[in-house]
Amino acid sequence: MSNGYHLLKMLYDEVEISTNYNLSDEQKKYVQIVLENAESHKAVLTALITSLTKKVETPEQDIRYHKIEFEGGYSARGYDTEFITPFMRDYFPRFAMAESGWLTRSIEQPHPFTKDFTGRIRNSVVKEAFLAILHDIQVQFKNPHDYLRAILLGLKQLQSQTVTIILPQKLQFTVNHVLTMLEAHFNYPYKTSGASRLPVLALYAVYQVLMKLPRYTDKQLVSLKKQTTADIKSKSIGDIEILDVQGRFFEALEIKHGKLIDVGMVQIAYEKIRAYPITRYYILTTKTPNTYQIDDIEALCQRILSEHGCEIIINGVIPTLKYYLRLIPDIGEFLSRYSAVLQDEFASGSIKMLHIQQWFKLLNE
Repeated sequence: MSNGYHLLKMLYDEVEISTNYNLSDEQKKYVQIVLENAESHKAVLTALITSLTKKVETPEQDIRYHKIEFEGGYSARGYDTEFITPFMRDYFPRFAMAESGWLTRSIEQPHPFTKDFTGRIRNSVVKEAFLAILHDIQVQFKNPHDYLRAILLGLKQLQSQTVTIILPQKLQFTVNHVLTMLEAHFNYPYKTSGASRLPVLALYAVYQVLMKLPRYTDKQLVSLKKQTTADIKSKSIGDIEILDVQGRFFEALEIKHGKLIDVGMVQIAYEKIRAYPITRYYILTTKTPNTYQIDDIEALCQRILSEHGCEIIINGVIPTLKYYLRLIPDIGEFLSRYSAVLQDEFASGSIKMLHIQQWFKLLNE
């Protein structure tokens, strides 16, 4: 990588040494607003860092003109995809986009980033701060280095934050109690992204314990992939995957949050597994009831079993967890593993602090 990536890396290293940046109180307020909303407005953060980095690299560029279709514009999306998002993934994974901030409708608008920008950024205060910083750079000739250093320093401080979920020592958790907690954790009205990841994490934590069972002797539980990773790009067949001793798919789970399972989902699953000698494939959902088109689905599952040899199992997430948790001698081990997975996913940016806080609350109620 070169140019934008290396430029950001240089500034990143500088703020290790110096926290001195020349911003007024109002300018610091704009930066603080962006940082306070960095998790929920990753696209805005990415667009801002892209614009500032481009201005440092090419001072003559009017960074408000973020599309080549604009007179005097440049491809901010291409610049972001090549340099900025890779840097963010390497150094600030909690706040990184999957590919580009310009894949978000609020940013990918045919309008310059002037103060009358029409993009529907959810938080009007964040939108105002974002546009004010770019106006400050382009119209008031503020040095973009100062803003970039302040943002990078703030992100370093945020990224370094860790959470530790401490399990209550004296409480005895039953399977039914844990299921009630999990259902509440999955279905809490978070009003932020990441909740659909929680059932995946719970089942992954269960499988971490189940790998001790005879069925999984010499089998490997594949590390979780980022939620935004496309199946085709990652050569994935499910949210959770188990490999056999030869590295072939042995078992997999596809987990849906709040969606009924239909014939189309089963057919898509068949297309994913058709080329692999997998023996069992689960399609699970948090939706209750979990399916419709029951007769058609059963007929398709039977055809897949006859043609391919893979057993397709349709079920709800909670009933599946109930069955698996009863196989686990120590329910505390599951709770420890689920809590640890939540901590790891928070660090990687897949879930938010609110998801952690809600689980901690449920553990201690």
